[in-house]
Amino acid sequence: METRSARSGAVRTLEEHSPAGVDPDEVVAPVVDGLARLVDCDQVATRLGVARRDAALIVEHPQFPDAVGYFRGRRLWKAAAVDDWRAYHRD
Repeated sequence: METRSARSGAVRTLEEHSPAGVDPDEVVAPVVDGLARLVDCDQVATRLGVARRDAALIVEHPQFPDAVGYFRGRRLWKAAAVDDWRAYHRD
């Protein structure tokens, strides 16, 4: 993963931001006790392995988990609920 500084144009990699001795490829995402991991519709599409336009239809299905939040114009779902739904509805 790379980030680009707007001022200098320099490219920094994720490795430069990782704690010493931690392989960035092994870090999926930090877990914060007491907080739920939330995903938006684009991330739902990725988790379900479908196109974004299909995910937009899936999240409207009555059996799909209810959104639990709203941030910057995007509805958010608990990642665990999406994963549970996917496991239950596998073909």
